[in-house]
Amino acid sequence: MLETARMRLLPWSGEDWPSLRPLARDPEVMRYISGGALWSDERIREFVERQIKSFAERQFCNWRLLHKESGEMIGFCGLQPWDDGQEI
Repeated sequence: MLETARMRLLPWSGEDWPSLRPLARDPEVMRYISGGALWSDERIREFVERQIKSFAERQFCNWRLLHKESGEMIGFCGLQPWDDGQEI
């Protein structure tokens, strides 16, 4: 876990995907991630599973960002392979 004054950055677990749903279904958020396309529950689960696998294999992923006081998920950020290649 990484921690700042206002947030925590955490790896994912399989039960975390519902916390991503409000962001993945918000057009204002998704315009920066997928050009405005909203994610289905299946797409959200796939994203979370990919982050879990990445962290297990490489010790990095797109971290969950949680607001420190409320515990609310406020986003994600991190590293990932470019186009499923070796370049990060």
